[in-house]
Parts: sequence; C-alpha cells; structure tokens
Amino acid sequence: MANQCEATYIEYGEGKDWLLAFYGYGMDGNQFQILTKSLTARYRIIGFHLPYHKSGPTHHVGWMRSIIDKINELINEYGIAKFSLAGYSIGAKVALQLIPTFQKNLEKIYLFAPYGLEKHWGLSFVSKGFGNQFFKTIINSKLPEKIMVGVKKIGIIDDAHHTIIQNELDTCQKRHNLCHSLFMIGQIRLNILETINIINQNRIAMTIVYGRSDVIFPFEKRNRKLLSMINNCVVLGVNDSHWLMTTKLDELLNGRRR
Repeated sequence: MANQCEATYIEYGEGKDWLLAFYGYGMDGNQFQILTKSLTARYRIIGFHLPYHKSGPTHHVGWMRSIIDKINELINEYGIAKFSLAGYSIGAKVALQLIPTFQKNLEKIYLFAPYGLEKHWGLSFVSKGFGNQFFKTIINSKLPEKIMVGVKKIGIIDDAHHTIIQNELDTCQKRHNLCHSLFMIGQIRLNILETINIINQNRIAMTIVYGRSDVIFPFEKRNRKLLSMINNCVVLGVNDSHWLMTTKLDELLNGRRR
C-alpha cells in the first residue's frame, strides 16, 4: 500500500508503444488488461492506482504533482519520446488534466465514458463542497442502500454502476474512501476548451467510447457540439452500460485497427 500521496502503478502489456492509463471508481490499475486484442497487444501499459483505492495512495493532496513527477521519471528512465493516455470514467478527468503538461509527448488519447469531457450534474454535486458533505453524511448513515436504489431509479446511475458502488459500501472505510474519491475528482479543475485547442494544435488523435445504454454518460446524449471541435477524433458506441471494461469494447477497438 502506498503512503500519503505517492504515485503507484502496475505495468503490463506486450506492445512496444507506451500507454499511461487511469481507471474508473472502484477498479484498479489492472482493469485495462481485459483489452487483450486492442490495447495490451499494442502497448506497454502503466496502470496508475487512484487514491483511496487498493494499492493506491492514502491521500490525494499532492497526488497529481506526484503523477507528473513519476511520468517524468519514466520518460527519463526508458527514454520515452512519445506515449498515449487512456482514461475511463473519473480516470478520464485525470488524463485530461495531464494533456497541457505533456502535450508534446502525446500520440493518442483514449477516453471511455469520460467524466471531465462530459459533465454529469449528480457527480458534480457530490464531488464539491456542500454536496460532498451532504453525501458523506448520508452514506455513513443507515440510508445508503435506499439512496442507491433511489438514484438508480431516477437515472443518476445504472445497474452496473449500482453494483460497483454497492461493493464499495460494505465497510465504514470503504464509504469514507468513496467520499474522499469524489472530493478528489471534484478538485481537479479543467479548462476543456483550452484542452481541446491544445489537442488540435498538437494534432493528437482521440478515440472516445460511450456505452449505448449508459445512463451516466450516454452515447445518444453525448455533447456533439463539443466533440465536433476536436479535429482528429473518432467517437464510438458500444452495446454496454457504464461498465465498459469488457470483451465487447476490446472487439470494437480491435476492429478499428484493421
């Protein structure tokens, strides 16, 4: 287990190119291993662990700085001139935050059900200020199960995401970690128009994937106007919900390479 805010990661993949990857809530750095045909065959993947998750740091203050320092260490150690980024759900917001710093090093960006590029009022509310404190009070009461059922019914989350969250609510520590994780991601500030301008100026290719039945960042309701501003961007829909780390996604991405 990492101490404080130190950046930690797992390394895997058989490819020669480099991919730095950030997963979604309740997962770990191994999550992209299921993409055997598309990503692990092409890339050597550095799967960073998020704070408040297994094998991740115990605090987030200073973590983004630690990530930048660790990436620079990897660049120097392995002589990496170019690499790609991947981000899934809240991990997409971390990946987007890194684009201005490493814009000259980036070859491609993969975003899956991307928070940060796409906004969600529910996530925005519970990740900041009063909303986070309110959520923390509720989640540590006897109401979590009823709350989760309620937010599923009104469409804030779907069945797959409900299962992920339920698995993260069975202990007091896990409930605290959920609140801290949401607060951490809420503290990441993005200027998305400036980021898109950087992507276009550096001719960075992007692949963005949405679940067709995802109620959090749905394919049909994606921000087409914003996406149209990205010059070299492929937008794909996969027949899944918010849980996208599946063989369906692997086949979809692999098919795009042919």
